[in-house]
Amino acid sequence: MNLKNLLTIIISVILLTATLTIVYYSFFFVVKTESSNYSFSVQDIVGLVGDRDAIKFGGIMPGGIGSRFISLRNTFDFPVKIKIKIKGEKSDWISVEENNFVLNPTNAKEIRVSVSVPLYAENNRFYNYTGIIKAYYTRI
Repeated sequence: MNLKNLLTIIISVILLTATLTIVYYSFFFVVKTESSNYSFSVQDIVGLVGDRDAIKFGGIMPGGIGSRFISLRNTFDFPVKIKIKIKGEKSDWISVEENNFVLNPTNAKEIRVSVSVPLYAENNRFYNYTGIIKAYYTRI
C-alpha cells in the first residue's frame, strides 16, 4: 500500500468518526439545564420563607421535614428525559419526589423537593446550609 492510499484511508476514518459523533450527539445530548440555589437552616422553631428567587426551605427543626415544589416544563417539540441532581451542603438530606422521568412536548410537571433533617442535627443548630438543584433535559 502506498502513502497516498494510506493517507486516504486515515482521512476517511477521521471524517467517518466525526460524522458519527455529530449524528450521535444531535440525538442524545443535554438540550437544556435549569438550576436554582437552595438554602435551609436547622433551628429550634420552624421558619417560613416566601421568596421566589431560590428554593428556600426556611428553618427546620431536628427530626423535621420541609418541602417545596419546583416546576419543570418541556418547551421542545420532542420528548425529553429529566434528571435532577443536588449538590451542596447536606445534599444527602435532600430528596426529590420523582427523578429520571420523561416529559412529553409542551407538558409540565411539579416535583416535590424535601429536606429531612435528622435528629442528630441538634448539634448543627442555627447554621445555614446552601447548595444548588439542577435539572438536566436530555433528548431521548
